Amino acid sequence: MSVPNYPLNHPSAQKRWSPQLFKQMLKSCYASRFFGTGKDSLIQVFSDLQKNPGDKITISLRKLLSGAGVAGDGVLEGAEESMNFYTDSFIVDQLRHAVRTGGRISEQRVSWSSRDEARDGLADWWADRIDTSFFNQLAGNTGETDVRYTGLQAPAAPTAAYLAGSDVATTASLSITHTFKLEYLDYLLERAKTRDYPMRPLGGSGAGANYVCFITEQQRTDLMVDAGTNQWADLTKNARERSVSNPIFSGADIVYRGVIVHSTTRLPRTNVSGSVYANRAVFCGAQAGAAAFCRGNGPTTFSWEEQKFDYSNQLGVAAGSLFGMKKTQFESTDYAVLTMTTAGQDHG
Repeated sequence: MSVPNYPLNHPSAQKRWSPQLFKQMLKSCYASRFFGTGKDSLIQVFSDLQKNPGDKITISLRKLLSGAGVAGDGVLEGAEESMNFYTDSFIVDQLRHAVRTGGRISEQRVSWSSRDEARDGLADWWADRIDTSFFNQLAGNTGETDVRYTGLQAPAAPTAAYLAGSDVATTASLSITHTFKLEYLDYLLERAKTRDYPMRPLGGSGAGANYVCFITEQQRTDLMVDAGTNQWADLTKNARERSVSNPIFSGADIVYRGVIVHSTTRLPRTNVSGSVYANRAVFCGAQAGAAAFCRGNGPTTFSWEEQKFDYSNQLGVAAGSLFGMKKTQFESTDYAVLTMTTAGQDHG
């Protein structure tokens, strides 16, 4: 049986390797499970720029109607209500990275394929970059000013931000007693459902609808201690059972009252004093963020370019994408994100 071979600069190399890069990236990218094209996804992916020119996406949200209506045989004509919309926008830009091999004698000394290693290395790099951008945007990490790490636009500070403990006025007031507790999930859930425009859960409004809360590893430890051994075991069992049929449960720590809790090392932490750190948890509903990919670099492919150097002695491989990612805000207010900052320290 003949095995297809794609040497350097073969005309089929780009078509074959760019989809492979994307598939490999998806395996490593934690955030990808929260992406979807529907309005019930945590990150809604817009396809407008895959077929049309442009570098900006504008998204709209219709405000809830508030009129009283007309009862009985009252005249409705002239009492109609105008529809009003919120809008938000974000840009897409290009981000690329490349690797370069040694010369031919370096290739001779090893048993692996440079092209395979380039694909795997760039896939890992892209997965890390998308995950980093995902959490920096949702958390409103304004401490990161390099847009290459924030979805190619500056993060917006949280507008619905809460602090642990009724006696805490500022982050600087946090002490080691203000740790993450199970009751904070109840509090965030209440706020999500009762604010002026209720936060929609992922998956619609049916029985399978859920919210997602991202917490730091330190908050996870504090939450586990607060829940106690027996309750924590029940909550983790629920998460494992649900992960079989739904990828957003995969890797979750617990499921509590319809809130899927994921711990991560990518959320911002700032030192308060000594060993005490401020840890920012992020509670999300549907359309918490938006993303877009441009034409020629859609969500199923990246660009893949190969180039010779030094009289064809060396191989360079570049992978890029035209994309953008942003936390959604309407009228300068976070649409589907709440944050809860608690105190924490490294345990052990």
